[in-house]
Amino acid sequence: MPQRTELYNILVNYTKKNRSPYVDINAFIDTLGKHAKRRMEEEPEWTVWINDTGAKVWAELSRIAGENKCELRTNESGTHIFMHHFYTDLVKAAYRSIDDSADRPFPDEASLQITIPQDQMRILYLESDFNAYLEESRPPEKPGNPIVKIILPGDAGGILVLESMIPQTLIDAAMLKLRNYLRSHGNREYLQHKLGIQFPGKENQLKDMFNRILIRPLDCTSAMMTPGDFIYYFWAFLCNSVRTDIKKKKELLSEESAALQAVYIIENLNNFFKTLAVRRREKELAFKELELRLDRSPYLFTLEDIVGFSDSKGVPLLGRFSRDELEHYIRTKITEHEENALPALLVIREKEGGQSFVKKSKLLLLCARLLVDARPKIKKAILKRWSGLLKSYRREAAMDSDREFERLLSQYTAELTPGLTAVLQDQKLYMACEELERNQAINESSRLFNKGVLIPLSVLLLAKRKDLLADARIMLPFWYNLPFITAILAFFKNLKQRRLQKRDADKGEDEAGEEFKDNGEVIRKIAAVYVPRGKTLDSCLAETASRWSKLLNKKARQNLIEDVNLLVRDRLRHTLRLQHNGKVTINFIDTLADKILETPSFMQISDKNALGVYIRLYIVKLMMNEKI
Repeated sequence: MPQRTELYNILVNYTKKNRSPYVDINAFIDTLGKHAKRRMEEEPEWTVWINDTGAKVWAELSRIAGENKCELRTNESGTHIFMHHFYTDLVKAAYRSIDDSADRPFPDEASLQITIPQDQMRILYLESDFNAYLEESRPPEKPGNPIVKIILPGDAGGILVLESMIPQTLIDAAMLKLRNYLRSHGNREYLQHKLGIQFPGKENQLKDMFNRILIRPLDCTSAMMTPGDFIYYFWAFLCNSVRTDIKKKKELLSEESAALQAVYIIENLNNFFKTLAVRRREKELAFKELELRLDRSPYLFTLEDIVGFSDSKGVPLLGRFSRDELEHYIRTKITEHEENALPALLVIREKEGGQSFVKKSKLLLLCARLLVDARPKIKKAILKRWSGLLKSYRREAAMDSDREFERLLSQYTAELTPGLTAVLQDQKLYMACEELERNQAINESSRLFNKGVLIPLSVLLLAKRKDLLADARIMLPFWYNLPFITAILAFFKNLKQRRLQKRDADKGEDEAGEEFKDNGEVIRKIAAVYVPRGKTLDSCLAETASRWSKLLNKKARQNLIEDVNLLVRDRLRHTLRLQHNGKVTINFIDTLADKILETPSFMQISDKNALGVYIRLYIVKLMMNEKI
């Protein structure tokens, strides 16, 4: 079937002729049959619509309706065809040759001889709504309301335009209408002289701009979209001058009405593009300021730290760019990189699941700062530990073994400076150091790796085992430095402690067994408070332990749980020895659990709530036994 005799094209022509998107099916079928009979002699392809016209029309309607080209609507007067694209096709046709229509106003309902229902278009007021509409994000051909009606100020009327034509086609048409006005009225010299008063010394630029409007008007639109100060002020003064001259007239010619509409459009878009340019510049400056802030100490920042950045005047950077733009910037910086090179921004992941960001160029400076901050903390902690041991006439393996000393340093580094541990254990540190060495020479004293292996912590922290041990001894009275005397004192002290411990243990077991032997029913009631119905005490212990003991190594996790259990047992025994009334209450268990939870060695456990529940459950389990 030739294209002109396809039902959809026949319907399109029919609606154009009737100036309405609604088609009465019965009237259409009758008209189509008569038209086909008239045309069949000259164009035989119309014979397809002569016989069984109604059946063929209904069959084709089902197909094109399924393709969403039209819609069948039924009301009291019968069934009608509604052509979706009727109004949009008319508006699109009105802009098909914007050069030929430059002497006429923009298309509106009166010039197109149609009345568009309000639900078929979006109405915008140029002065109050249009700029906000321009900032909306939408696809090029947005379904729903593709037609926009722009209400201009005063009595300048309204403009019909498609969403896909905003702003490019709209401003191109405005430029052509302005050019037509300047040509037809011959007032180029007058306006150029008038603007020369506002732009002294820029006569050549003004001349060039007027030549561009008259010769290459469409080139003006691209310049307006990236305006400088001169371009912005030129259009502002020109539009104001043209508008003032036109409004002085009582009756306007068609080309003058078109020019008045054009200057309203150009003036509004000129302001809009200027605002965008200012925002874009502010955003660029804000991101440059952000880059500078990332270069400053402390070098390592969380996302919330970056969100809180402000400029030198204390004005927050967030506001010149949105949070989404900031997150996009960070994603770009941490993912884009050159071949065989790390991204400009690196992610440092912490044990607790958090993450921080550091610039690749500042990673070594960050390590140096963290090491400087960590050295006095770790040395002080080890001195305190060793002084206490020596004062009690005891020693530990780390005092005599470099290997054990490294383990002790690693333990205290993780506890006191987790940020340093996260950086040193991150593989990107080695890659960054390697990349830096490829690009520039590094002092030997600044190296963190030796043949791909991290330099020992004792070297990085400037902590020598023998020096620390000597410092710990200096802090004690002189006789602690006499081996013979300390050996004798240690022997008698340890002997006395072993006797006291054995006696207290025997006494504690007997007392505990007697005191809490008759409290079995009370303890079972307390257990029912802590253990949910349908679960056992052991299952609750296992479930809670999995929440706070998150070590990946199974053996290390079991050792951690056993250490906690051992500490709870020791504290419970000690408390029961001091407890004389033998009464068990929930308050007793809660108080004891809270005190145990304050133990310094639990600082590295992040989920304190889960650990507190576990301690309470384990205390209940211990007290349900007759011997503790």
